[in-house]
Amino acid sequence: MRMPRLSPWRRPHEVSEQGELPDILEWARLFRPAVREWLLLGKGPSYELIHHFDVTPFFVCGLNHVARERPVDLAHVIDVDVVEDCGEQLERNARYVVMPFYPHLNHRPTGRTLMDFADSNPVLRSLRAEGRLVGYNLSSAANKIGTSPVIESRCFSAEAAVDILGTCGVRRIRTLGIDGGRDYASTYHDLRRRTLLANRQASFDAQFAGIAKAARRHGIFYAPLHKEAPIRVFVDAEDAAALPFRVLDYSLRLQSSIGVEVVPLLGSEPSWLKVLRVPALCGFQGRAIYLRGPMVVRGDIAEVWDLPMRGCDFLHARPGHRGATDRADVLLIQCDRVRDKWSADALAARPLGAGSLPPGATAPDIPPEWSGADAWTRGRSRLIRFDRRAGNRWAAGWTFGARHWRRLLRNALAEGFVRPDELSAEVAAGRMPGALPRWVGLAGPTSDRRARGEQTARAK
Repeated sequence: MRMPRLSPWRRPHEVSEQGELPDILEWARLFRPAVREWLLLGKGPSYELIHHFDVTPFFVCGLNHVARERPVDLAHVIDVDVVEDCGEQLERNARYVVMPFYPHLNHRPTGRTLMDFADSNPVLRSLRAEGRLVGYNLSSAANKIGTSPVIESRCFSAEAAVDILGTCGVRRIRTLGIDGGRDYASTYHDLRRRTLLANRQASFDAQFAGIAKAARRHGIFYAPLHKEAPIRVFVDAEDAAALPFRVLDYSLRLQSSIGVEVVPLLGSEPSWLKVLRVPALCGFQGRAIYLRGPMVVRGDIAEVWDLPMRGCDFLHARPGHRGATDRADVLLIQCDRVRDKWSADALAARPLGAGSLPPGATAPDIPPEWSGADAWTRGRSRLIRFDRRAGNRWAAGWTFGARHWRRLLRNALAEGFVRPDELSAEVAAGRMPGALPRWVGLAGPTSDRRARGEQTARAK
C-alpha cells in the first residue's frame, strides 16, 4: 500500500542552501520522534526474531534494505546504491527516507549532492516532491551544507542512525538485526555476495564502538529487544567520585553492545560481603555482573552478560594461568536463584575470605581472557586488573596497563565524561600523581623535576 501523500516541507520562498530538502532537525520539529521509543532494524541474524515481538508501540527505523521487507517510519540509507536496489519498495514502505546531503556510492563518499541524485533518480525525485526525503551532513563528506549538525559514522549505517535519533531528542532505542559477527539474517541471503561487509571491515563488531559513543553523547539507553537490559554492573569501589571508578565506568561504556548501568558498591566491609549485597539490590531478579576493582575493561562486557548459566547460581572466570586460584574478581550472578543461599542467616556460620567465591552452584565458564591476569595478551585479554595494594602507582607507571588507563582518562576528558576539575581535585588531594594532568594533555601541577626547572627558569 502506497504511503499517503504529504504536504511539501517548504514554500518556494523558504528554500535555503539545502535546496528543497529539510534536514533532520526540521524533520524532528514536525514528526516529534522523541514521543516514543524507537526500534532500529538491521539485516543481522536477530532480525528473524521480529515476529516474536509486538512492535506497534515503537517508531521503527530501518537500515538500508530493511524497507523492502516491511513498513518503517524512517528508512536510513547512506549508499545511493540501496535506492537502485529497492526503489519501489522503499517508496512504498518508508514514511520518510533520511540520507546524507552527500551520499555514498559503492561504499565511498561522492562529490554529488542528494539533490543532484534526486534530479536523476525517479524514486528520490518522488520522495522529494512529497516532502518525504530528509538530508543531513555526514562526517565522511568533504563539504557540508547549511547549518545542519554533522552526524558521525566510522564504519556502518547503524552508527549514524543512532546519532541521528539522538540528535533529534530520542533517548531510548531497542534493536533487532544490529549484531556482531559476519552474517545476515536468512531474509537477506540474496545480498550476501553483493553487500555483506563490502566496506572491507573484518566484522560487524566494529559498529559497536561508534554506537556506544553516540549513546554516551546523547544519553541514550540502547539495547537489543531480545536481551535482558541494561547490563547491571556492580563495582567494588572505594569512592564513586574517584578517578579509578570513573575511568572503569567509561571503559565499560566505551564499546558495549548493550546499554550499561554501573553501580558502585561502597563501604569498608570485605569484598565478599559486597558481593552478597548484589542480588538484593537487584530485587532478586534477573542477572548482574560483579567486578572487583580497580580495573579497566578492554572488550564488550556483553560477552560476559550473554553467557549461558546452565542452571548455576553464578559463573566465575577461569584462571588465566596454571596454579592460579579461583577468585571473585569477575562474577555473573543469577540473582533469582540465590535468595535463600546468600541470606545473612545462611552465611553466619560460614564466613568467606577476601576474594573467595560465594556459596552456591558455580562454574568457571567466564573465559580466561576476562580473568584479569597480570600478563596482557594482545587481541585476547578483555580487562586489565590493578593491584589495590599498589595505591595509585599504576596511574603513574609505564606498563601497558598504566599507559592504557591514562589514554582512557584522556578520551573521557575529551568527551566530557570526566571534567578537568574532577582530575584537579584528585591531584590536590594527593590521590593521583601531580604530573597526571600534563600526561593527559591538561595544564596542571606536576612533580616532574624537569617541569620544576622550567618554572624556576621562567621565574628568573
